[in-house]
Amino acid sequence: MQYSDCMIQLVQKYITFVVILLLLVGCNLTRQVKDGEYLLDKIEIETNTSEIPKSEANTYVKQKPNDKILGLFRFHLWLYSLSGKNEHKGFRGKVSNWLRKIGEPPVIYDAYQIELSRNEVRTFMINKGFVNASVSDSTIFNEKRKRAEVVINIHPDKPYLIENSYYDIKDPFVESLIMADTANSLVKSGKRFDMTQLDKERDRIVKLLKQNGYYEFSKDYIYYVADSSQNQRRVTDTIKVSDYTVVMPDGSINTSLHKQYYIRNVFVLPNYDPQTAIQNPDEYFGHLDTVEYQRVKYLYYGEPNFTPQSLNRNNYIFPDNLYDYRDAERTHIQLSSIAAIQYVNIRFLINEMGADSLPTLDCYIQITPNKYKSMSIDLEGTSQNGGNLGAGINLTYQHRNVFKGAETWNSQIRWARESQVALSDRKFYNSNEVGVQTSLLVPKFMFPVFTQNRFFRNIKATTNFELAYNFQKRPDYTRIISNVGVRYNWRKGKYKTFGFDVLDFNYVKIDNITDIFKNYIDTTFLKYSYEDHVIHNVKFVYSYNNQESGNQSSSNFVRLSAETGGNVLSAMSSLLGLPKENDSYKFLGVKFSQYAKFDFTTIYKQQLTLRNTLVYRFFAGIGIPYGNQSVLPFEKRYFSGGTSGVRAWQVRTLGPGVFYNNKMNYMNQSGDIKIEGNIEYRFKLFWVMEGALFADAGNVWVLNKNEDQPGGEFLYNKFYKQIALGYGPGLRFDFNFFVARLDLGIKAYNPVLSDGHRWIGSPDIKSDMVLNLGIGYPF
Repeated sequence: MQYSDCMIQLVQKYITFVVILLLLVGCNLTRQVKDGEYLLDKIEIETNTSEIPKSEANTYVKQKPNDKILGLFRFHLWLYSLSGKNEHKGFRGKVSNWLRKIGEPPVIYDAYQIELSRNEVRTFMINKGFVNASVSDSTIFNEKRKRAEVVINIHPDKPYLIENSYYDIKDPFVESLIMADTANSLVKSGKRFDMTQLDKERDRIVKLLKQNGYYEFSKDYIYYVADSSQNQRRVTDTIKVSDYTVVMPDGSINTSLHKQYYIRNVFVLPNYDPQTAIQNPDEYFGHLDTVEYQRVKYLYYGEPNFTPQSLNRNNYIFPDNLYDYRDAERTHIQLSSIAAIQYVNIRFLINEMGADSLPTLDCYIQITPNKYKSMSIDLEGTSQNGGNLGAGINLTYQHRNVFKGAETWNSQIRWARESQVALSDRKFYNSNEVGVQTSLLVPKFMFPVFTQNRFFRNIKATTNFELAYNFQKRPDYTRIISNVGVRYNWRKGKYKTFGFDVLDFNYVKIDNITDIFKNYIDTTFLKYSYEDHVIHNVKFVYSYNNQESGNQSSSNFVRLSAETGGNVLSAMSSLLGLPKENDSYKFLGVKFSQYAKFDFTTIYKQQLTLRNTLVYRFFAGIGIPYGNQSVLPFEKRYFSGGTSGVRAWQVRTLGPGVFYNNKMNYMNQSGDIKIEGNIEYRFKLFWVMEGALFADAGNVWVLNKNEDQPGGEFLYNKFYKQIALGYGPGLRFDFNFFVARLDLGIKAYNPVLSDGHRWIGSPDIKSDMVLNLGIGYPF
């Protein structure tokens, strides 16, 4: 009964809020609509066929209503409607102009635009094979509210189908290539006659020929002849490829077979200066020095910026090869991804050929270097539970071409101070942290052998070496963390990336632990986190991301990772016959962890409209300790809450399971299993501001029953009842170079509370709400 009452109260509150908001917004929307005009309130596509999605037909509608937030109210139109008339002066006039600038003017019903839309939709249907389709429209006018609703009705009739498909190609060499690849053709007998597919087929044929030397071939040489006279609603489709044509100076047209081009010379300009080359071409190109490496000519002006070896690894265009547009694309992508390179331009010039010579191209790869050295200073502030305040500074130096092979060297020094309460006397003390980190990224596989193998040539690969040292002095202990790592990363295609950590060695040393703090954690799982320990792990990561920079369409991100730790050290200890202490091996006098860990993440971004986006995220992970240690190392345990998890809980304060920590001053609630899901609706407001509404769900659990964390174990018949739920609004400030974020997380379902009280109908501002400050989007 209590559960139902809480849910009813919660729903009633939000329905009331939405109704009031809609009334306030709706009453002003037609304020700027003149008499005799109508606000285009709705336009819908109606059809009785499922072969053509309404969303696809809707793209041909010329006039669209004002955008909505949550599909309910037109916020930007409302802002515009708040503005006054143009004759306002002074401050009032400035406010009106500002509202008009950030708002959206009303879309006024236009009969001519609707007629154009109807004709465009009919043309679209014809192109989709519904040749006899008819399209009509109807409009309902509400004179009192000054609104118009339009319905565009599509009557498709039966579509035309392709009965036979033929090829008419005069060039025998072109014909042999196209006919050998007909298995991949998009035009097949029995399919609907679709002009969109026909156009895609033209693109496919052009790509096929351009990857086989036909540099000058274009879509203009391909056209279709469709004959439907032989049979009703049946089309005989003929794909015709015409010969190469040249318009002569006298206006006559010469035809010939299409030419297959080979690469004659490849010239690389590694330090190309476009401004100097354009302003003083004779001086610039007259002083170029030439170095030849693997048949590629490198033209330098002054001191060379890159070694030929480093550029050749990322070049796929070589003399005597048949022209292939994919080689140019791959070269451009590979070179552009190097941090030391700012711009890449690849040009092909056709060489004059004699009567007996082959058609050839000269390739020019112009590379404009980036600034190599940079230094940055980042300031940060922290605020944690209990009033702990702190500040930090990061000093970073970067060199993007340290050995002239496009290697990137990063060095960072970090210092931070935070006010913390000591467990020994409950007084505030300053804790200090000092860290040094350096890394070297080499843009190739640093394998001892096989570096010239075709596999390594055809992928974008890097090798990253890392060293780090961190010293932390806390009121109750001091901690030193050292790290050595070697990581390989490579890319396959546009969207797939792989990572392989062949070495990730961490050494953690704890000193000066106060007796009170030691006694406090000795009877809890936290004692393992504050002991000297060693972590040596191997990790493999696969990710797929089809979101391209600047692309507003929907996208998907998937990440899988598998990690094992301690196996190499355990095998070495066993082979060497080293003794065990308390059933555990030691390395450098310290117990090392042994475990396996698996993570899965997927994020889907659904672009609803230009201003509205839905983002879904799901995460699941499990860590299994075994062998040398019975618990996961603290650094590898899962936690929830915080700015990117279940935002209604502070970081590390949720779980495991229904365990409630009412004593521990340190927010270290973590587990071996984590399940988390999020939905976030994002909408643009004005200026740099974006709004968000979100719902989060998740928790962490431990694998085995633990007396120190009652209710924290993962049970198949109970875990779904222990998933915490939160929701709330958010604001984002998108400054292009970074995004600042403010989220108010509100508890909706708290699994820690007793049955009947877990659903929170009236959240308390102190105990049930958390304000999160963050940088960047949460996911």
